[in-house]
Amino acid sequence: MSIIWDQHTINNARQAIRDTLIETPVLPLRSSKIAPFLPADAEMYLKLELFQHTGSFKARGAYLGVSSLSSEAMAKGVVTFSGGNHALALSWAARQSNVPVKVVMMETADPLRIEGCRQMGAELVLAKDMISCSNMVKTICEDEGRTYLHPFNDPTMVLGSSTCGAELIS
Repeated sequence: MSIIWDQHTINNARQAIRDTLIETPVLPLRSSKIAPFLPADAEMYLKLELFQHTGSFKARGAYLGVSSLSSEAMAKGVVTFSGGNHALALSWAARQSNVPVKVVMMETADPLRIEGCRQMGAELVLAKDMISCSNMVKTICEDEGRTYLHPFNDPTMVLGSSTCGAELIS
C-alpha cells in the first residue's frame, strides 16, 4: 500500500472521528535516556493515546474504517485478525455503530484482550497460528460477505492513525 494523503483528507478524517474519539493529551518529555542521542535543541513530546478508547491509537483507524462502510457492508459486518490492540479497537468501533464484528485471534492471545473483545460484543474465533488466522479471515469474508479491516495495511487504519499526528502538530 502506497498512499499519500493531503492535509485536506487528514482534516476530513479528524472531523469524521471528532465527536466519538478522544483528543488525547500531549506532554513534553523532559527527561529521557535517548536525550543524549538527539540534537541539543530537540524537543520531544508524548501523545498519550493510552487515554484513547480501548487504550491505543488503533481506535482511530478502527472507528474511521467502520464508519466509512456502506450501510450494506455494515449490515454484513466486519472481520479482522489481531493479537490485541486492533481486535479491541475494532470490537469497540463496531459496537459504536451497531455493526456485527468477528475477530480471529491466536489461541495464545492475552486472555484479558480476548475477554475485552467478547465484552464489547465481538464474536471470537481462536486459531492455532497466524497462517490459520489469515486463512480463517479469508473464509469468513467469502462465506459471510464481511468486510476485512486489516490491522495495519488498510487505508482507513493508516488514515485514522494520521489523525494522531495531525493533533500532535496542531
